Amino acid sequence: MINISEYSPILSESKNFTQSANGDQILAYRIVLPEIYSLSENQLDEIHSTWVRALKNLPKCIFLKQDYYIKREYDGKKMPADTYLQKATKKNAIGKIYTQHVCNIFFINAGNRYLKSGSITNPFKKPPSEEAIKKQIQLDQAFKNEISAAIEFLKGSSFFSIAPLQDGHASRLAKLYFNGFENDKVTDIIRQDEKLYIGEKRVGTFVIKSVKQLPENVSSSVVDSKMSTGEYQFFRGMFDGFGLELSFDHLYNQILFFDPHSDLKKEVMSLEHNLHQTRQFSPDNKKGSKDLKKYIDEMADDDKIRLVKAHFNITFFAEDQQSYKSYQSQITQRFKELDITPYYPTGNIQANIYNHSFFTYASGLDKGNAFIIDLQQAVCLFSNISSYREDKEGIYFTDRVSNLPLLKDIWDVKKKYIKARNFIIVAPTGEGKSVLANTIFSQLLDQGYYIVINDLGDSYKKLALLYPDITVYLEFEPGKPLGINPFYVEKGTEPNIIKINELVEFVRTLYLRDKQISDEEEVSIRKILNYYYQNISENRSFPNFYYFVEFLNKEKLLETKLEIDSDLFNAKSFLHLCSEFVGNGSYAFLFPSDAKELDIDLSGKRLVINEFGKAAGDPLLISILLNLSNAIDRKLIWEDKTKRGYTFYDECAKQMKFPNVLNTLEWKFQSIRKQEGGIGIVLQTPNQFPKNETAESIIDNTQMYFILNNTGGYEDIVKRFKFTNHQHHQLKSITNNFSADAITKYSEFMFTRAKHSNILRIHLAEAVRCAFLTEGPEHMKIMDLYNEYDSMEIAINKFISNNKQLTS
Repeated sequence: MINISEYSPILSESKNFTQSANGDQILAYRIVLPEIYSLSENQLDEIHSTWVRALKNLPKCIFLKQDYYIKREYDGKKMPADTYLQKATKKNAIGKIYTQHVCNIFFINAGNRYLKSGSITNPFKKPPSEEAIKKQIQLDQAFKNEISAAIEFLKGSSFFSIAPLQDGHASRLAKLYFNGFENDKVTDIIRQDEKLYIGEKRVGTFVIKSVKQLPENVSSSVVDSKMSTGEYQFFRGMFDGFGLELSFDHLYNQILFFDPHSDLKKEVMSLEHNLHQTRQFSPDNKKGSKDLKKYIDEMADDDKIRLVKAHFNITFFAEDQQSYKSYQSQITQRFKELDITPYYPTGNIQANIYNHSFFTYASGLDKGNAFIIDLQQAVCLFSNISSYREDKEGIYFTDRVSNLPLLKDIWDVKKKYIKARNFIIVAPTGEGKSVLANTIFSQLLDQGYYIVINDLGDSYKKLALLYPDITVYLEFEPGKPLGINPFYVEKGTEPNIIKINELVEFVRTLYLRDKQISDEEEVSIRKILNYYYQNISENRSFPNFYYFVEFLNKEKLLETKLEIDSDLFNAKSFLHLCSEFVGNGSYAFLFPSDAKELDIDLSGKRLVINEFGKAAGDPLLISILLNLSNAIDRKLIWEDKTKRGYTFYDECAKQMKFPNVLNTLEWKFQSIRKQEGGIGIVLQTPNQFPKNETAESIIDNTQMYFILNNTGGYEDIVKRFKFTNHQHHQLKSITNNFSADAITKYSEFMFTRAKHSNILRIHLAEAVRCAFLTEGPEHMKIMDLYNEYDSMEIAINKFISNNKQLTS
């Protein structure tokens, strides 16, 4: 039995510096590895190179990389539960089982105290007096500087996130490690019948302690057979199959002993000499001598070779004998796939390996459990990937491994990932783009964002009904006023240049329709607008402006007062074409002459939905309506930079048929970030983007993509958005699960943020799924219930309750 409370392995700790009871000096760091499924073959090569370059110049020390994979139950403590949708989402997440992965790295300065004894030693023997130890273990500043250089090199890589362990962390690790990673109790380590137990858990250990165990070729990456098919390939590190794929508690310890390269080279030469001397007694000795001679010659010709001594072990914890055999079998199978025969120790040897795989005791590892190997080969055996990375804030999606809630930051206030917050959703009909968009916008609303949605498909009616107090729902009805007065300015104020330019674009839309405006006409309209606001203080509206221009033209004031020649502005043409919007004109209903009825009240509102579906067949109407929405953008989002806000264009292809709309989108994609805002659009295919400079400018100003399942393939998407080959394979792997008998229904999509991409899921609570349905019988039933109860929350709850009664 080991009593860690009586014989602590830690003498003292300060921040990430630990002094162990046996005199070792240790610097400890937490490292976050890249996300599972996110790495290409080339990126794995880059990670391998980064590790080699960071470690190759270490001084005499021990390097321990320790990966913990511990099963946990998701508690949802950090998830908000203030709104209806938040409560349903949190309830759906609590209790999910997942594997928590933590990776720590330790740099251990043990002087000459390691790999010396061939016998089993007890690391828990009573240490010398504290004063005697402290006199011996003053940290060597040169050692600290060299370790800092290695850490800074690793930090410079885009693949890792590294931070020093904090005060007290070393002691907490010791308690967890020697208690079998039980959080809620203290237990014993017991050796019984050549078996090792920690409390009620049996411990098993697989070891690589000889180069002979390794296959002929080791590499930094292998094909991930679990995720790859004939159509696409995923890659992982050679030993990444011993990580998250093993869904039970286990550790992967990677220990490197850095001696002077020349000393290790002499050991290799001595071993070769001994084998050569005995070559006649054994074919293995003869072959070993030949191989080592060849390797010694390679070292002489290649100064990149850096020899180290290495030890690797995988240790697992089983609750009972049946589990023990199952876990043992799973690990054995993975070794077979790599053509590796592991060593499986028992008794005292296993206990020694387990004890000395902890960072304070690594220097006491028996020398028979370590072997000489080139650093580049040793690093091939490192773990490379971790579970999905979560941001500190953002939108909850779901990971691909455990259907666990996963925060992804799409705003990025510190601009760590992106400089522009613009995004594009690519989703064929029926693949869930409305569910994805509703998922994003409902959470943004819960977080206080301001949102303007321009839609042609009535996909956000339920969203409006779930947030009635903060929503304005503007639905175009033929023959009815829009409720928007683009000429309105608050009483006592005058329009600034931004407002005037918006009105220039608005007037151009009514006057020139889909034609481009000349510079002369643009200046002329701007002059007239400024003169209008200088002289008209009440009932400002388009009809009022029209009659003002009619008056100026009749009285010859355009030429004399504003110096606008008829060649610069054709007033007769303007009055003729715009007559459709006043009096008895076909579109006069859009802008009633009574301006008091026109301006919508946006005070206290954070969601404006412009539903223009009933105007979809009229290109002129669509142009006008989209132009008017710009005024809402400006008032709701642009005027106050302290507000976080998004403008969103659904069914964007239908809207981009008009050149002025595409130009407006380009301008917003370029400039909205300066107003602390973002813009998003939906396309069914990138081919709906015209092939011109304007569309390319929009793509260049987009740093986030949400790509959903596309049965027609992804070649056009990859080509247009300049995705990599690995991203193409990620796209091909997208799979939805809408099966009625599925344990967890979900849809998948590729989320790309700057250069990083991975497959995420949308896995919704039933109440949330019902809230985001936009068509079909279930949707209609929910809307009928809403009409009955006048509450979307009650309607959804009633619908779910009724369904349960029908199926019970």
